Amino acid sequence: MEFSAAKKTMKTTLKSPGWDYALYHDYEHHQTLVYNMLDAGRGSCKVYPNMGERLGFFLLPDSPVKGKSPTASEVLRLTGNSGFDNEKIKVKRTQNVRFRSLPATQYESCQKITISDMSEAIVKVTHLISNANLARTEYGTVPLQVTFEGKFVSGRSSGNSLKHVYNFFHYSTNVGPEDFQTPLGIVCKGRQGPTNFPQPPLHIRFGQEIHDSQTSRVITIRTTYDKEFNFVAEEFFDPNPGRQPKYRFDDFYAGLTYNIDRNTNFCDVRNISDAMKVNDFTPVKGGKIKMATPEQFWDREGVQYHYNGRKHFRGLETEAWIGQDPTTGYMYEWYFTLGIDHAVNDEAKSEQKSHHRIPYKRIFWPDKTNKFISTFYFQVDLTQSQTVCFYCRRTSLSVLSTSKWI
Repeated sequence: MEFSAAKKTMKTTLKSPGWDYALYHDYEHHQTLVYNMLDAGRGSCKVYPNMGERLGFFLLPDSPVKGKSPTASEVLRLTGNSGFDNEKIKVKRTQNVRFRSLPATQYESCQKITISDMSEAIVKVTHLISNANLARTEYGTVPLQVTFEGKFVSGRSSGNSLKHVYNFFHYSTNVGPEDFQTPLGIVCKGRQGPTNFPQPPLHIRFGQEIHDSQTSRVITIRTTYDKEFNFVAEEFFDPNPGRQPKYRFDDFYAGLTYNIDRNTNFCDVRNISDAMKVNDFTPVKGGKIKMATPEQFWDREGVQYHYNGRKHFRGLETEAWIGQDPTTGYMYEWYFTLGIDHAVNDEAKSEQKSHHRIPYKRIFWPDKTNKFISTFYFQVDLTQSQTVCFYCRRTSLSVLSTSKWI
C-alpha cells in the first residue's frame, strides 16, 4: 500500500492465489480504479465513482468529500470519523506488548465500517504501534499490525462475523511519483481526468525513435507533417556507420511521391496511389487519395481516448491517454509532456506560443498480448518549416520542385 496526501492518491495491491488486483484511490476526482491483472490479455480495469469498491480491504478509510484527501493517521484508522454519525474515532491505550521481537503499544477503538454492498459492521480495531528504530525505516512510530474484529449488523452480510488482520512490513514515509503510476496498455473507461486528449496541430516537425518489442529493432526517423500545405516528409536514418539517410517526400498537391537515396544519388518519382500503402495518406471513394487529417495522423479518428494518469519517463513528467479502435482492435497510448515549454534537446522556444501539447511517447498495441511498438519523440517543433528547392533526377524523368521540405 502506498499513500500520498499531496498527490491525493492511494494505491493498494492485493495478491493471493488466483488474485492479483491493484486499487488506485483517486481522492481528487473521487473515484476508485480497480485493475484485475489476471484478466484476459494484459488485464482489465473498472472505474467505481464515489470510491465505493474496496474488495474487502477494510483498512481503507471512508470516502471523504470530493477533492479532499485523508491524512496518514486517517488512512490507518487512528483518527477521523468513527462511522457512528459524526463522532470521531476515540483511541484507548491498553497495554505494552512485544510483537515480532519488537516493543509495541496496543491501542483499541470501536468503529463502524461500510463495505461496497452497503453492509455495515461494528468492529473493534486494535493497533500495534512501535517506537523502535528500525534499520530500513525512518525514525518515528511504526505501525506493526491492525486487527478488525466484529460482526455485520445490516445488509446482506447481517449477522456474519468478521476478522481481518493486516501486518505491516517495510514501512517507509518516502514515496515517489512512480509508485502511483497506473499500468500500461489497459483502458479504464469512464476514468475522470483533469483534461481531454490534446488537440492535434496542423503542422509539426519531430524526430522519432521507434522500438519494436518483438524484434528489438530500433528505427530513427525525422518527420515533417504539414496539412496546410498538404505534404509529409520523412528522413530515414541508416543504423550502419557511414551511410547517408534516405528521404521520402509526399506532395499531395501534385499527387507525387519522391524517394531519394543520397547514397546512390537516385530519386524515384511516382504517382501517389493506394498500392503504396504508406501511412500518411488514406484511400477514399472513387480511388482518389487524400492526405491524412491531423486526427488520422495522431490516431484520433474513431478512437475514444480515456485519461491514463501521469507517468515519468527519462526524468520527465507526462500525462497519458489511451484508446482502442473499435474496428481494428488496435490500442494506442499517447504521452504528452507536462509542465515544460519545449521538448527534449529542442533549442527552439517556438512551442511557448502554441496551445498544443508536446508529444513525448506513443505505444501501439496490435492485440491483447504484451507485444507493442513504442515511439519516443524529440526535437519537436510546432512552427511551419521553411520553403526550399530540391532537385530530383532519374534516368527517364527530371522534376524541379519548389515545396516545403525538411
